[in-house]
Amino acid sequence: YTLCMSNEFSSITPLGDGTFVENIIYPIFADGAENKKALSVTVRQLDDHIISVLDPFRATFELKGYTSKSPSMILDITDPANVLVQMQSTGLGNTEDGTLYYFSDSWYYMQNQITNEPYIPVVMFREGADVRISFPENSMSLYGGVSQKFYTASPFESVLKFTMEDAGVGNIATEEASGAVEYYTLQGLRVENPGRGMVIRVSGGKASKILIK
Repeated sequence: YTLCMSNEFSSITPLGDGTFVENIIYPIFADGAENKKALSVTVRQLDDHIISVLDPFRATFELKGYTSKSPSMILDITDPANVLVQMQSTGLGNTEDGTLYYFSDSWYYMQNQITNEPYIPVVMFREGADVRISFPENSMSLYGGVSQKFYTASPFESVLKFTMEDAGVGNIATEEASGAVEYYTLQGLRVENPGRGMVIRVSGGKASKILIK
């Protein structure tokens, strides 16, 4: 694997500092091992509903012996129940695949108007100034820019946590975390009383896919 640098997104407003346990690409470079290190990150606000995470793949870069920063991660938090991660560079690549790009399956399905296949959404929670974004297992994918092949990413959950320096900055729309259990369709729509079938269960900051019989 080689290092593929890309231009950093120009940030506007510092939002807060936090930690990121990254398992989107780390297990691929660590022979399937789960990353359990919560490394420090800085989060910036690009507009009311777009945030940027600086150097999100530092754990993977350090594993590979790279000292440069990984490309920033851009998140669309318009819908806290379905945070969208557009296709963007990991900063890593190889001869066969070229640069590897990552994205949330929910973003891909919406872009391609796929409505008949299930996906697991990335979910955002907020309690006061504390924000938690969960990238559940199997919620992300990879794409080879040269090979044009798709690969499954995120074999383990990734968790981004940060505390906003100003709880009112940017009017960021998030949901208050609580002990209550909430249910969502596989398309990210909240339902009060789910019937039979596959749904997303959210409780205590954790999102999981369950089958109701």
